[in-house]
Parts: sequence; C-alpha cells; structure tokens
Amino acid sequence: MSAPRRDPMWLRLLARLVPTPDRDDWLEEWRGELAALHRDQGGLGRRLAFALGALPHALSLRGGGSGGAGLSDLRYAARTLVRRPRFTLVAAVTLALGIAVNGALVSLVHGLLLRPPVGVEAPDGLVQLARSYDDAPRWDNFSWPALEALRDADHLFAGVAGSTGRSFVLGEGVAAELVPGAYVTGDWFDVLGVRPAIGRLVQPADDRPDAPPVVVVSHGLWTRLLGRDAGAVGSTLHVGGRPHLVVGVAPPGFAGVDKLGPAPEIFVPTATMPPLGIPGYSIRTAWGFSWIDVVARLQPDRTAASARAGLDGVSMAMREADDDDSELRVLLAEGVGLTPGERDEAVRLGWLMAVVSGLVLILTCANVAGLFLARAVDRRSEFAVRRTLGAGGGRIVRQLLTESALLAGLATVLAAPLLVLASEHLGQIVPSSVAISFAPDRAVWFALMGLGLGTGLLFGGVPAVLVARRAPARGLGSARTTGSRGTHRIRNALVVGQLAVSLGLLAGAGLLVRSVGAALDARPGLDPTGVLAASLDLELTGRYDAPEARAAFLDRVVAAAEGRAEIAGASVSSSAPFVGPFTRMSRAPLDAGPDVWVEAEAIFADAGWFEQLGITVVEGRGFDPAGEAEPVALVNQRLARRFWPDGSAVGRHLEGEVPVRVVGVVADARNRSLRSEAGPAVFEPLARSTEGRYVVQVRGRPGVDDATLAAALRGAVADVDPGLPVPRVLSLQDRMAATLGETRTLGTLVRSSPGSP
Repeated sequence: MSAPRRDPMWLRLLARLVPTPDRDDWLEEWRGELAALHRDQGGLGRRLAFALGALPHALSLRGGGSGGAGLSDLRYAARTLVRRPRFTLVAAVTLALGIAVNGALVSLVHGLLLRPPVGVEAPDGLVQLARSYDDAPRWDNFSWPALEALRDADHLFAGVAGSTGRSFVLGEGVAAELVPGAYVTGDWFDVLGVRPAIGRLVQPADDRPDAPPVVVVSHGLWTRLLGRDAGAVGSTLHVGGRPHLVVGVAPPGFAGVDKLGPAPEIFVPTATMPPLGIPGYSIRTAWGFSWIDVVARLQPDRTAASARAGLDGVSMAMREADDDDSELRVLLAEGVGLTPGERDEAVRLGWLMAVVSGLVLILTCANVAGLFLARAVDRRSEFAVRRTLGAGGGRIVRQLLTESALLAGLATVLAAPLLVLASEHLGQIVPSSVAISFAPDRAVWFALMGLGLGTGLLFGGVPAVLVARRAPARGLGSARTTGSRGTHRIRNALVVGQLAVSLGLLAGAGLLVRSVGAALDARPGLDPTGVLAASLDLELTGRYDAPEARAAFLDRVVAAAEGRAEIAGASVSSSAPFVGPFTRMSRAPLDAGPDVWVEAEAIFADAGWFEQLGITVVEGRGFDPAGEAEPVALVNQRLARRFWPDGSAVGRHLEGEVPVRVVGVVADARNRSLRSEAGPAVFEPLARSTEGRYVVQVRGRPGVDDATLAAALRGAVADVDPGLPVPRVLSLQDRMAATLGETRTLGTLVRSSPGSP
C-alpha cells in the first residue's frame, strides 16, 4: 500500500491561518480541489489561480467569514511597514529586482515559444514543411516546382503557401532607404488567415508574371512613412526602382511567421522577383533552385501526425519528378514562428537562463528572509505578549504572512515598470535578431503576480513558522538578548544558502568568461581586426541588371574606397566571414562517383579579398587581378584533403556544367561561427557570380575608429551611387564574437542580474 501524498508546503502554511476547529475540513476541501487539478492536468495559470483562491478563503475563515480579521491584519501590517520605511524600501527594492528578472525570463520564453504570431488566424492548424535528404539530414526550403507538388497534396492540406525574406530598396534617389520585406505567394495571406487593416492583401491574381506589380505595407511603415493616411491605398511606392501600387496595409503587429530575423515592412508577390541571370533557368521551373519557405494549413479532419504519415507519397512523387532528388524527404513541424532547430535552441537557452534567474531569485529571497528573521528577533517581546494574551501560533503566522504578502505586493508593483523597461531590451540578449515584441501581455502580468505571491510565501514563511513555534512568554523582557538556538540555526542556514548560491553564480560567471576567452582564442584562420563590411543588393535597384553594369559599379566602389584617407584597402565578395549571406553548394571532383559529392561553402571573391582578410594561399596561386581566361577556383585545405588526399589539388578539376580547374589551396578559415571548425569551401572569381548581392569590406588605417571608417565606407558608396542605401556597416570582429551565441547571452544575464557577484 503506497503512502498518502503529503500536502505541498504552501498548502500546509495556509492551513495555519485557518482556525483549529475548521482546519481539517478546510484541508480536506482543498485537497480534493488539488486532486481534481492534477487529474485535469491544469497548467501554470490554473495552479496559480488555485493558490490565489486558497489564501482569501483561509483568511475569511479566520475572520469568521466576514473578512474583518483579515482586514485588521492588513491594516496592522501596513502600519508596521510604514513605521520602518528604510527596512520596507530596501526589502521591496531587493525583491522587485529579483521578480523583474524572472518576469523578464517569462516574457522572453512566452514571446519566443508560446505566443503565436500576431494577426494569424487559428495558428494551431498551421504547420511548416521542409526538405531533407536521407544521406544528409537538414531543414531546408523548396523550389517552386516542389511547392506545386506540395499543393497537389490537397487531401492533407487545405492550403500551401510560401515566402522568402529579402531587403528592398524603397524610394528613389538620396531619399531611398533599405527596408526588410518578403516575397510572398498569392495565397500566403489567405493560408495564414490574415486580415488587412485597410485595403486588401496580396491575392493569387497578383502573383502572375503578367500582373502589374503591387505591394502591401506593414502597419508600422504605413504609420512612419505614409502618415496613417487611408488614401495611401491606391498610391504608388517605388520598390527596387519600379513603381508598385499600394493595395493594402497589414494588421497592427503583423510581422510574418518568422520570429527570428527582421520584421518585414513590405510584402510583394513572388512574380516580381528578378530573374536568376542563368541561361535556361527560371525560378518557376528549376527544381535545383530552392528558395521558398513553405507553410501549410491542415485539412480540418487531419492532425499533424496523420499529415506527416501521408507525406511519404509526396516525397516519392518529388523523387520521381527530379532525378537529382533520389534521397529527398519532406518534413513537417507543428506551428510556425520557429523551425525545429530554432525551437530546440530557444528551449535550451530558456532552461539555462531559468537556472541563472532562479538562483538569483533564491538569493534575493534569502536576503529578504534574513532581514525578516532579524526583524522578528527584535519583535520577540511583541509576539510573546500576544501569545500570553491568547493569540495562537496560527494567528501570529497569519500576521507575519500578511506582512510578507503586502511587502511582496509592493515589490511586484515596483517590478512592473522594470519589466516593461526590460522587455524593450530583451531582443538584445537573443543570439539573433527578432521580429517580435516582448512586451508583456496578460499571461506575463499574471505570471508576475504569481511570482510576487510565491516570493512572499518563500521569504515570509520560514520566519513566520519559527516565531509561531516559540514558547508563549519566552521573549518577555529579553528584547535585546540574542535569539534562540532555532533562530541561530535558521540564520546560519540562510547565510550558508546565500554563500552557496553566490559561489554558484560566481563559478558560472568564471566559466562563462573562460568559455568566451577560449572561443576568442580559437584560431579563426583569418584576421578580422579593423575590417568593416557593408551588404549591397544591386538586384533591387533596377539600375544594375546587366552583369557588365554590376562589375563596373563594384570596380568604382573599390576605387572610391581606396581613394579615401581612412581606408587602407577594399575588396568585394558574395559573403563576408561571420556576416554572410551564407551559401552552400554540392561539389565533387571531376568524374567522381555518386558518393563523393559534399556540401561546401560557396564564396565568390575578387583577387584582393584573401590578402585583406589574412587568409593564406598555402599552395598554387590566388586569382589574377586582370581576370581569368577560364573557369578556375580556389579550395580550402579541408576540401583538398577530402577530394585528393594522396596528391596535390592544384591542377585538378571540380564537377560542373563546365569543369572548374583548381589553381590554389588556401588555409582553413572559420566562416560562420567560432563554435564550429572550418568546413569545406570553394572560392570562385567574383565575375562568375550570377546574383546581385555583394559585401564590400574595408580595412581601416592605424588609428581610425570604427565610426569614422563606417562613415568613409558609406561615403565611398555614395560617391558612386548616392541613391543606393547602405543599411548597416558591421564589424567582422564584433560579429565573430557574437557567434558565441548562448554563451554571450548567459554572460549578459549573469552580468546584469541583481544579486549576482
């Protein structure tokens, strides 16, 4: 026979408030409520509501059902706290900091993991779809033909739509600015169930190649740029150098379905995307060009599990339609906002932060409990007199808990503005930019009140029970003597607990510093010191569609940059280390078997790029500044060892429509993160790039600070094209340090948390 479950401590403490004759009945009633709650698997909100309901019930019984005794205790507690303002202020502020830190954690977790995207209807019916392979598992996007194949699975999905994020040049001339946005399919808003604030949203008829270009603006852009003018619908905005008809405004707060990344400010149909620039390839027909992120709405009679099982047939159809996709699998994940990998990362980050903030709250409560205990020792005579006059232990416990609850309530009120302030900066501790707001909503405010109640019981319960157990007249005439043996034990335990938690936080901070230092000491294989990078998207200007125009523009920008006194050197590439955009391509040596193909970083760069970043050519040569007469490439050491372990890579060829000859091998350099080793990489001359997105990198002369260097870089671009916005200028060194991800985040939390060493 199993032992009966013991009542939780908070219920036993509340029971002390109930008069002895009614205590057993009260406990029996609330045990039954608690058992029902466990059977129903009630969530955090219901559990907090349960606890909040038990306290006034207990107080009302103590007051004979009228609540008079409870009000009397409340008035006495208020007078007691007012008579000691310094104690009250110190304790309340200390608690407020601890409550605010934990409230901020709740707001962060709620925003990232629990809160659905704003403006989306019935988010529980939405799923994400992705492409993977049996021999190389991943979570990847789809090509347009693959999207059409997914739409054919109408027995599984009521709708399938797609989008891809992109930056857009908005406006003309010197007034042009670069804004984040998205290309969306014509049915994207319908699948999500989004309703416009005014006007209409993108429709299937807008997503045809022969349709006139239209744009939907975000509510924020409508407010900032168009002055909330309803007449803006029907006006014209220049997007990428082309006039687009404004057909509607998205609802307030709508930021798409990707929580990580910048919030889109404009939405345009996918039909307006520029061509690939590769003869014979089109985004609407090329199976091998994957670019679109897919969301779907389940059929009403389908669950995510049944739809996942039905995707085997869809995967098989895609394999048969494209010979290169023999290992393809379609994956499904419930919900939108975060990919499975991002969600796992957010959960792991949330748990780690919960440990740190929980320790901070425990340390805060221990500090305040010590203050309450010391104050209880000073009030021994008061309690002894009350016991002598007939007050029971439960009456004194109730009084002390009322004081601690009132103090916790005051601390919660003080924590509220701190939480609002913290929510405005929560995005800065996430290892990625975010498209959502962490402003507290009803659930977060309810959790904050629960934290306040919990801390009140936590720091007030121990002193209350200790005082209630003392002999009736023990404190008479001894107000200035030392406390009892039990008091000493409790105070010593609090000191030991505070010391243990402080040492834990100190050790954690030390390990974080060591981890950051070790990562920064790792050899990146390049020198990012003093190098700034700016991304330029020439595809969206409408002025550089021809490859010759792009090449001429880039040459002029490099010349303008190197002509400035602040800049020691400039170069251009398709991707910058630790900045991106990052691209991988399947590569193999010429005449290789099917098992030799590997995914390698694909970077296009000019001849001076390697020297500027300190990447050493260890074998062969670099690119010819005058241009190459044939398709050539450089590979890094890791790829060379993988493809040609028994000989030199120089002179060998890589597979392709036109074989590419390897003319040199460069040292391995970390490209995406300090956390991971350098992967296989292939570098080709910048002239072979078919896209219009580039990264200009400049190295400053000695003594030039980043702000001055950034202004010089912007000025060089403006000298060539004053109407081309430069959205951000980033430091490669700062971006390299930022790749430490959750280590950096936890370091920020430990450093900024109250009570931390």
